[in-house]
Amino acid sequence: MKTGLGRIVRSFEDRYRFRPMSCRPHRRTSNQVAKNIGTLPRRWFQTVGAPIDLPYVKPAPSLRKINAWTIPFLQWLAKATQGTQKDMTSYTGTAKALHWTILALLIVQFALAWTMPHIGRDTPVTTLISLHFSFGVLILLVAVLRLAWRIGHGEPEPEKGIPQWQTMLARIVHWLLYALLFLLPVLGWTNASWRGMPVSFFGLFTMPKIMATRAPGWAWTGDVHAFLSEYVLLVLVGLHVVAALYHHFVRGDGVLRRMLPGT
Repeated sequence: MKTGLGRIVRSFEDRYRFRPMSCRPHRRTSNQVAKNIGTLPRRWFQTVGAPIDLPYVKPAPSLRKINAWTIPFLQWLAKATQGTQKDMTSYTGTAKALHWTILALLIVQFALAWTMPHIGRDTPVTTLISLHFSFGVLILLVAVLRLAWRIGHGEPEPEKGIPQWQTMLARIVHWLLYALLFLLPVLGWTNASWRGMPVSFFGLFTMPKIMATRAPGWAWTGDVHAFLSEYVLLVLVGLHVVAALYHHFVRGDGVLRRMLPGT
């Protein structure tokens, strides 16, 4: 039994060139690994300077192709995560651009929603309805980028002197706005699929259908989409604007200024 088991182990080692850690000749330190990878922060390693046993395995051609783009990506990721919004008194230029882009897209979207024909059972997809669908997809894409940037970079510390309840209320409003920026396009997309209407992105491509036409149990999506847009999203945006103006003109702090371009 021992002979047979040892033979299997040896054949496995010979086939995959596997050796115990003590038999591996190549030893690299974490500093060397960091130097080879690029600009990865040293805090990503558990012990700086501690020896790490790494086997030398010649990468396959496919792995070499993968490393050609993974290493630059890791370098970019390390550079992007070295500083956070909490070290700053203002939002980054990217955060400001995404914030004001979403605001502009929402203005255009509501203008289209109030001027396009009412969508009924046999309503054709007019130009205004198609544009409403396209801007909805665009808002969803920008919201994904905005949320990813917010999670990866955080936000500046709250202004000094602001009551704690105002800070908590602002965060609740912010996250409710994020939820609606995701929920409303998905509800509209779902209702368009239920009605059999194609959702095109400015004529470049058509979004896949979420469900079959007239699938039972999904007729409510259009009404909920309209209600949340007109009575919840507009109210939250109004609170957001009023709070920003209050901080700027009444309190005179820098809450609004740190989101303005050029500050």
